[in-house]
Amino acid sequence: MNLLKSALAYFEQHQPVIAVRDNKSPYRTGWNEYFSRQQTEDEVRQQFSNGAWGVARVLYPACDYIHLDFDGKHGKKAWLKTGIILPKTARIRTKSGGHHLVFKSSELLRNTALKRAVRIVEADCDCKKSCGVDFLIRGVAVVPPSPGYHEVVSLELAVPIPDDVVRLAMAKREQKKDPKFGGKIPQGKRNVTLLSIGGVYRHQGAEYGELVEKLWKENRSRCQPPLERSAVEKIAGSLCKYEPAKKSKQSHDDKKEVEFVSIDTIQPEKVDWLWSDRIPLGYLTAIQGDSGVGKSYLSLEIAASVSSGRMLPGNKRQLSPSHVLLLAFEDAPGDILRPRLDLLNADNSGIIIPDPKRRLAPNLMSVELIETAVKEVGPALLIVDPIVAFGGRRNNDKDSEVREFLSPLMLLVQRSCLACIMVRHLNKQSGPKALYRGSGSGDYAAAFREIFTVAEDPRQEGRRVFAHTKNNISGLQPSLSFYIDENGFRWGEEVDMTADELVAPESSRNRGRRRLDTATRFLEESLSDGPTASEEIFKKAKTAGISRDSVWEAKKNLGVRAKKEGLLGGWQWELPVRSIRIEGENDE
Repeated sequence: MNLLKSALAYFEQHQPVIAVRDNKSPYRTGWNEYFSRQQTEDEVRQQFSNGAWGVARVLYPACDYIHLDFDGKHGKKAWLKTGIILPKTARIRTKSGGHHLVFKSSELLRNTALKRAVRIVEADCDCKKSCGVDFLIRGVAVVPPSPGYHEVVSLELAVPIPDDVVRLAMAKREQKKDPKFGGKIPQGKRNVTLLSIGGVYRHQGAEYGELVEKLWKENRSRCQPPLERSAVEKIAGSLCKYEPAKKSKQSHDDKKEVEFVSIDTIQPEKVDWLWSDRIPLGYLTAIQGDSGVGKSYLSLEIAASVSSGRMLPGNKRQLSPSHVLLLAFEDAPGDILRPRLDLLNADNSGIIIPDPKRRLAPNLMSVELIETAVKEVGPALLIVDPIVAFGGRRNNDKDSEVREFLSPLMLLVQRSCLACIMVRHLNKQSGPKALYRGSGSGDYAAAFREIFTVAEDPRQEGRRVFAHTKNNISGLQPSLSFYIDENGFRWGEEVDMTADELVAPESSRNRGRRRLDTATRFLEESLSDGPTASEEIFKKAKTAGISRDSVWEAKKNLGVRAKKEGLLGGWQWELPVRSIRIEGENDE
């Protein structure tokens, strides 16, 4: 049975499904919208018609099913510690040799505040891969006929989840301490947290031996389970490549002359990415745009993805859920931030903000205070929104003052190996270059390694565009579309529109319309002889210098119809009847 047929069978049983890669990550983002709306048959066909590795079920509350994931060879043994006897229910054998017990939701579960998966049993073992049992809801789970997955007991035999299991999951969620101020550091966050903490110690002048001892102490008291000493020593060694802060008061005699070295003595280092080729670790990134275009909402989507370990579009590797330090000075935590983050399915326990009851004015927020928070929280991402609020009383247009407060932050971000997003508005100029449209001094553009521009798409109402504007490390990535509506935020497809085109005056945008006109004429001519395979059209378009995105826009513009040639065949496109012209026929 092929995946499309199986996916449609799940869909007909009111179980939303998505296509996944062999590492179990979704091919496309936005699947969490099925928690608030029904999936359509066209969406299923679109995901599976062009091939996929596997199929995954979107779990409760998108459908009525939840999974108990017995992970690792000691998962079953670990469950015995709970004393809970599980009834016979549906069961799936996984690719790694583990098991998923499949249950239906229960009345107690529907009345709980559980909003995400939780590990309810941890095995006491020395396995490299953590063994235990996970209570899986508000996520996805790979199901047969994905390679290596087999149904052992039919889904028809699934029974409601026992109340004792739900209560255990609730208790484990309540026991999870706030990670701020010395809280426990779970597996998956140990390295990044200790790296951030150690960065602060190194900045304060700690050498290798002292770093090892300080991090070893943090590791033994906070990490669950603690890392091996060799891992801690490796973290300390990586931090020692950064110079500690110089003492502010230094006599003339203590100053050393500048030393020079040849470049062959410098070891090349690979840049690490939070979001592949878009948001690097250790550098500043800017998201700029006019008021109301959704740049703050988009930054919260990134924060939600980092906190929950969700894949961002085009990311090349799955990240572990990590903490986010959020300094949002214009949005109230209770009225705006919390509701938006809930809608975005963030792990709010991993998103840290200044205490609203003791919140400082933005102009009093200093690098020293941020450094203290980084040491306590160990975030992978810092968001400052907007940057001018953090600048306080400094002259935002004066290069020297901008550098004065940006330089210490740049050093903190670098030595703590964390990503930093700074949100800023556009100025009132009408120049053609998006790079120079950010408000304030030109030194901002020089300080940011990555800059993105957010704007409304002039070609399609309701669509917004996230366009790569500057990339000093790799290369500019394709622009991404996104939507914000009553259901929250969702990513769209790649779009053929640059940052410069987004900020250009209306006359310059005519180029985009001309591009669409060219694509429309091309598509009409390509289909004039009858139905044609879509892949053949895309190949011809590429040869003609017309982008894939422009072809899709032209398809919509012409009302082109698509039909499938058999279950395993490709897609055929054809013009609607009203658009077909017969040579020699008069217009009457």
